[in-house]
Amino acid sequence: MDLFHVLLNIHEFANEQSIYVEQPWTLESTVMLCTNNTEIKLNVNNIIFEYFLEVVTVKALLTDLGIHHLCIRDCCQQIIEYALYES
Repeated sequence: MDLFHVLLNIHEFANEQSIYVEQPWTLESTVMLCTNNTEIKLNVNNIIFEYFLEVVTVKALLTDLGIHHLCIRDCCQQIIEYALYES
């Protein structure tokens, strides 16, 4: 599953889940969702996933970005930038 799919379907995931993404973070990056995991990095099948954001945070960001009338790809790109520079 890629990051774009997760962001488009974020309402399907539990607020308690954390999103881990393979570097570099792009919309096509592979994603893993975990619950109650405090690790910063996960190594699965020799792929290193780094902590991205909590599902609840992404939901809030998408709500906030929706008021700016951005297209969905731009919203998703803004979330990547938030994760890179703000969290």
